[in-house]
Amino acid sequence: MSTSVLLGQVDKYKHRSLYVDNFANILGSNNSEKNLFEFAAQHEITELILYDLNKVNQRFWLGDSTKNQVLADFIVEAKTKYGIKRISASGESGIFFIEAIHPYNVSRKNKIERFDIYNLEYEYWNYPQSVPGGYYCETYLKNAQLKCNRKNSFKYYIQSLDVMRMLADELDHDIKVEAYIGNFKKSEVKKIILHVDRLLVHDYVKREERLFEYVEQRLHHLEDAKANIEISILYSMESRYLGKYLLDHPSFYEAEKKFFQFLNKWDSDLDEHLKFRGFTYYNYSHFRYAENIKY
Repeated sequence: MSTSVLLGQVDKYKHRSLYVDNFANILGSNNSEKNLFEFAAQHEITELILYDLNKVNQRFWLGDSTKNQVLADFIVEAKTKYGIKRISASGESGIFFIEAIHPYNVSRKNKIERFDIYNLEYEYWNYPQSVPGGYYCETYLKNAQLKCNRKNSFKYYIQSLDVMRMLADELDHDIKVEAYIGNFKKSEVKKIILHVDRLLVHDYVKREERLFEYVEQRLHHLEDAKANIEISILYSMESRYLGKYLLDHPSFYEAEKKFFQFLNKWDSDLDEHLKFRGFTYYNYSHFRYAENIKY
């Protein structure tokens, strides 16, 4: 494949999302917000996925329009001044979307102040967390009167997505539903794709030559399921993953280009059968550290 074709292809997938950790400490701090916005603009980030909204909700109920102006202002500034197209709200359960995230959207009458995406961050495939004594078991499954195992953890995951879709459809605002996903079974993903608009498929590797190899089987599961949803490849900028690579290759475009080079070399049909939509990066703190940028 020619270089010009490859470059044009990567441009097609240029969309970049960034997980913003420590958001509770960023929100309301002019300097911290400005640093985040400038970082996002510098690296052509088009979407921010906000973590820590549960901690923000502890400061003030997100649904209280008399107190949530600081969040509305953050969203408006991101969209109007720094090239951010969409803001995604991340939560671990449908309950949190009912109690906090969706009430925020309902409280803001100006659409530009609203979240554009509801993002589920719940690792049902993480076995230790779904069995007795694990975080998901103790925090969610027991409260839902479900036995603590992977099967029921997956059931809870789907139930949360159902709730998120129901809420998203209530507003006259185009809200997408997306989910982070790691290791999944073919039978599971056939159900998942019925409930989301986009999946963030993790590609947690350290060496560039494994960028495609690591996710190939899971992408084939999506292909076999005839998934007609957007797929975003999720890179981790932790030092044990791509952090070191990024330090040596300061353009994020390089890691993105490598993925599609490997894909087109080994399995170009996937590019035709799946709807790739750019890359997602975990997370802001590791991202900055990897490029040796100080707060």
